[in-house]
Amino acid sequence: MNPCNGQSTVPFKRKQLKGNECMDTKIIKVIKGLNKGDCKHICYIYNNRGGYLENLFSFILTRINDGDHVLLVENDRNILTINKRLQNELSRNQLDKVHYINNFNFYFSNETFHPQTVSSHFLHYIQPFIENNVSFRTWGHIEWRDDKDIERDIEKYEREVDQITKDKCIISVCAYPAAQTSDSLRKRLENCHEVVLKD
Repeated sequence: MNPCNGQSTVPFKRKQLKGNECMDTKIIKVIKGLNKGDCKHICYIYNNRGGYLENLFSFILTRINDGDHVLLVENDRNILTINKRLQNELSRNQLDKVHYINNFNFYFSNETFHPQTVSSHFLHYIQPFIENNVSFRTWGHIEWRDDKDIERDIEKYEREVDQITKDKCIISVCAYPAAQTSDSLRKRLENCHEVVLKD
């Protein structure tokens, strides 16, 4: 487990976890506290790639071992790293429950971040799980190039996903790199996620 980088609190059902817990412990406590019928939109703002990958790996293992499928929207580098580790931990049948999508293709299919288009992609990919009554969780890693106007678009997208998670009753994690996430964007994200995790 990576050491903590300072103290933080985690809003969850109006309770706070201990400030000195490492992120890995926090995210597992939050995820294990969720039941099959829960609907949660979770924002995770991370500081370093190593800790981020550990938390993503723990999330996938926890969900797969609980019988869920995981839809992972991630960059190719992280997909390769995670897939290699999962091959040492999961059976072939379990590996088939992890579904990978390149995050650049997902979020920037038209070379710009267009909220309605991205929401349509999200619905397109989750619909087969819903129609076949398959339990699943989603994890989306949102990254972008320098774009001063993107914050408004991200907020629009996250508000749409927040409504989808409530309407479809699903659990969805949205991960953001802290280095790219300005204070103003953090406030926007806090307003459209029920749970915010920070390390």
